[in-house]
Amino acid sequence: MATWHLHTDVINHLIPVTKDPYLLDCFGWNSIDWATADPSVLSKFPLETRPEEYIPTSVATRKSHVRRNISNLARAMLQANVANDNRLPVLGEYLLIMHDTTDAEHAFQLNVHLYATTAEGPLAYWLACNSCETDITGNLYICLTCADTALCEDCITKYKDKTKEMRSCKDHVYHGILSHRH
Repeated sequence: MATWHLHTDVINHLIPVTKDPYLLDCFGWNSIDWATADPSVLSKFPLETRPEEYIPTSVATRKSHVRRNISNLARAMLQANVANDNRLPVLGEYLLIMHDTTDAEHAFQLNVHLYATTAEGPLAYWLACNSCETDITGNLYICLTCADTALCEDCITKYKDKTKEMRSCKDHVYHGILSHRH
């Protein structure tokens, strides 16, 4: 994620420590995958870690990695048995990566149902919009290509109207999670 968010100081620290720019993150992407998605990011990547010939992580490898992470996360959530477990949005993102939209919607909506603090007003998802950085209330939109990218209703409208550009999500499809009051 440091690569995607242009945190070059973090990248420069992590690469020598891990010595493996192909190490997969929780969404099945490695730092080179993220960097090649945007030339401005790749240009800031340390020269000694840039691949001569880049081979993207395969979809099968990503899905296998995410499938393991879903199992690990579910096991940890069951073992924790905590009333306020904010890992449901992460589970929802994993399920979207697996194209399991129905269960992803349930995870996001269960999160709202369990952890909404007010009976009146909008319900929050415990996620901030990646564009305007406000808490997302109402409908939630998750990018189906880029892991961990969420937009609020106002920003998705601007994105669709081409009045707002997302550096990370050019012409990507977003999945809408409709807000339901319980």
